[in-house]
Amino acid sequence: MSRFTPMLRTGAAVGAIALLASLAACSSDSEGTDDAPQGGDEQVTALQYDGPEAEFPAAFDEPEQQDGFEFTVGWLSPMTANNFVNAIAKAGEARTEALGGKFILKDANNDVNTQVDQCNELIAQNVDAMAVYAVDPSSLGPCLDEAASKGIEIIGQDTPPFAGEDLFPHFLSNVSQGPDRSAFEVATLAAQQVEPGASFATIGVAIPVPLLKYYTERLGYWAEKYGLEFLGNVDAASDTSQDSATAMNDILTRWPDVSAVLTYNGPAALAASTTARASGATDVKVFGAYTEKAVTEKIAAGEIAGTSWVDTEGIGTQMINGLYNAMTDQNMPLPEQLVVVPKGITADNVDSITPIQ
Repeated sequence: MSRFTPMLRTGAAVGAIALLASLAACSSDSEGTDDAPQGGDEQVTALQYDGPEAEFPAAFDEPEQQDGFEFTVGWLSPMTANNFVNAIAKAGEARTEALGGKFILKDANNDVNTQVDQCNELIAQNVDAMAVYAVDPSSLGPCLDEAASKGIEIIGQDTPPFAGEDLFPHFLSNVSQGPDRSAFEVATLAAQQVEPGASFATIGVAIPVPLLKYYTERLGYWAEKYGLEFLGNVDAASDTSQDSATAMNDILTRWPDVSAVLTYNGPAALAASTTARASGATDVKVFGAYTEKAVTEKIAAGEIAGTSWVDTEGIGTQMINGLYNAMTDQNMPLPEQLVVVPKGITADNVDSITPIQ
């Protein structure tokens, strides 16, 4: 029996993920990796993705721009200092302006009380719609109650954090970055690059961010689906490169024959790769999540084996498309969930994406 559960469900706050480099994005279809993975000299049968995110669409129906329609979107962001989060907000701003609207960005700097105040400020500014990436969804309840009473349309990003959970009150829809699909893509890359039945370990992080805990667990779930042998998980004590390096040293000490290490984000993969090479374990395949420029450069150089990519432009665009549909009464009702589909990245296709700057 697998030690990984098919799905983890929780209503816990998700905005703290903005402190970290976020999860991954847009592949061509729902079949998972197109090419059959190669494990050593033997062919590994490619799996079809059938996880909890498979049933949801990847995009809203495209709205038609309405001549003369003026609108204002308020965008509640947890922390735009995070490049991933900022890239999504920038895409939302670009799409809003392309449709003839005004965009108001509110950056909470990952502070719950600040975001509550900013939500109330948007109501006072008479916005027509809100895009909400919540630091703590429960804290916004009274503000969003008032927003809904004024006819303000509301769509969330990763709120709730896992596809398939119930929407929060007053949300028309939720746009997910697809953590389970990301884990599936990375596990597929690992199966491509190691021998059948090879051993692997994971690096998580010991901070209470449900989306990252879920992602790390699903890395193990999908890697075991490919027949790889799970040795164990080691959590970094905090979200720092030093603590990720310590976790990697622990893995190499406890399991010196490990073939692959799957990490919870890009900086952790950078630290794990550097630690492995410094220890002489150059044959260990290290995998990340997300596509920061530093990560894609190491993938191109062969020092990180792969990662996953999320279409930040697609997420921001879909948030605004959904809100515009609602404001103009097009393509309604909206699907309650969207999942932007992740794509696995290796040295073979790293030049096909634009990294997060």
